[in-house]
Amino acid sequence: MMAADSIRQKLGRQSGVVILVSNSVLFVFKYIVGVISNSISIQADAVNNLTDTVSAILTIIGFQIAGKPKDQKHPHGYGRMEYISGLAIACLIIAAGILFVKSSIERLINPEPVLVGSLFIVLVTAIAIFAKLALALYSHKLNKIVRSATIKATMMDCLFDAVVTLLTLITLGLSQITALPIDAVIGLAVSGLIIYNGFMSAKENIGLLLGNSLDIKAQQQIEAVVVDYREFNGIRSIIANDFGPNNQIVVVELSPNQDFSISDIQSAADTLSLKFEEQFNFKVILYWNSKNG
Repeated sequence: MMAADSIRQKLGRQSGVVILVSNSVLFVFKYIVGVISNSISIQADAVNNLTDTVSAILTIIGFQIAGKPKDQKHPHGYGRMEYISGLAIACLIIAAGILFVKSSIERLINPEPVLVGSLFIVLVTAIAIFAKLALALYSHKLNKIVRSATIKATMMDCLFDAVVTLLTLITLGLSQITALPIDAVIGLAVSGLIIYNGFMSAKENIGLLLGNSLDIKAQQQIEAVVVDYREFNGIRSIIANDFGPNNQIVVVELSPNQDFSISDIQSAADTLSLKFEEQFNFKVILYWNSKNG
């Protein structure tokens, strides 16, 4: 388990570095294009990449701290730092979206022409779309191994960014054939997508920090194992405790069958524990009250 956790932390940090470098390059080129074309939607898209760069730094820090070994002050480890970094990333995404809602409204009130003066502008915007799709695919494949809410949020953010950049490319074309404030409208749409993405990511990470219940499928699997043991009448309760990725503890209260002796029930519980250890990637603690049959 320790070796697997070490690989997980390494891959998580690697993901952060790849996203950091990629978004830094995209920010520079997109912002230059945004200034040259005088497009508020492209500038909003560029600053969104800047927040992604900061997010990548938080991802690296989060995985670094989450990988620290357990100690006396934190007997269950530092795994929840990954959820905290994910929440911080979500807040940054929301802040960036709100900032450009303001800028887009100002542009809507006082429209300015958008300029497409060279192939460079269109080319950079098109390359950015494919770059974001490639990053989303990279994050998706990596998350199949790592299973991280933070990397999942990064993957979704990359997909949203690709859609956002596509919208800005469409804006460049439409702004050349109409006097309507298309740039400001698309800027508002882009900002709305950014804010929505941020809220969805925040919701998931807040849920992980507060503690989600065990999913129905896992509960049914636990119940299916217990039902084969006549020493128990079933399960009274299942409580899940999430201390970070790969560090979940599930407490199961069993209902003992009073027809069996305490030693028989204990023996059955020991066998159950071994079975759970083989079947699940989380720790299962069993207990029962002998007075409650």
